[in-house]
Amino acid sequence: MAEHTANSGLLLSNRAYNILQQIALLGLPGLGAFYFGMSTLWNWAYGEQVVGSCTLAGVFIGVILKMSQAAYNNSNNPDGKYDGDLMVGITDPDRPNTVLVAGNKSVDELALQKQVVLKVQPVRVAGTGELNEEEIPSQP
Repeated sequence: MAEHTANSGLLLSNRAYNILQQIALLGLPGLGAFYFGMSTLWNWAYGEQVVGSCTLAGVFIGVILKMSQAAYNNSNNPDGKYDGDLMVGITDPDRPNTVLVAGNKSVDELALQKQVVLKVQPVRVAGTGELNEEEIPSQP
């Protein structure tokens, strides 16, 4: 994820996401395993409680990371996953295979990228206001 400001609509900055991910994937499981092993060898107190607490904290951080990832993936923010929307549907009956692209960045910025990621958006049939279900590709 790219760096962004607090007002961008994303839950976590790139730095915060990466730090929390390392804590959830390595820090808490490592701490729990270390304490449990040492408590067994040296009769330290509360081995199971410490491991359980590390596990619960890791799951909680995982939920926060998943929510942040969902916000990032669904964001139309320039710092989000998508560079814009690909509008699909019949907007002009004389040109049925035409699609529209609405970018979140300037054309000059998009031209400098090696790839562009677009979110598919259905559009309404010209003049009717109804969704053109026949022309909209099914999404998984």
